[in-house]
Amino acid sequence: MPGFRTQKNEKKYREHMKNKTDKCPLCDRVGFKKFKYWKIIENKFPYDKIAKEHHMLVPIRHVIEDVLNNKELMEFKKIKNDFIKNSDYDYILETNNSRKTHPFHFHLHLIVVK
Repeated sequence: MPGFRTQKNEKKYREHMKNKTDKCPLCDRVGFKKFKYWKIIENKFPYDKIAKEHHMLVPIRHVIEDVLNNKELMEFKKIKNDFIKNSDYDYILETNNSRKTHPFHFHLHLIVVK
């Protein structure tokens, strides 16, 4: 997302995108907070101009939003209404499809503003 990263972090992100493979980088990431169907991971290329912390909530299963099953959706709502609501996160961000780096693995950005 242009404008939200420092120049240094934007450069790292663009290099990563040039060398992008077909392998999903969200699937292999270890979550620092795990739920049954979801995990919260560090963002390797955070929006460091605006964020003090930048994590991502991702389903453990490689799936787009429209294919989430009922159990995943129920847990997602519980995470949003309980865990995230009662955390230090200021914003939940979701980019539209044309701007998603990883459109085939649903994810939300969890931001603590500077």
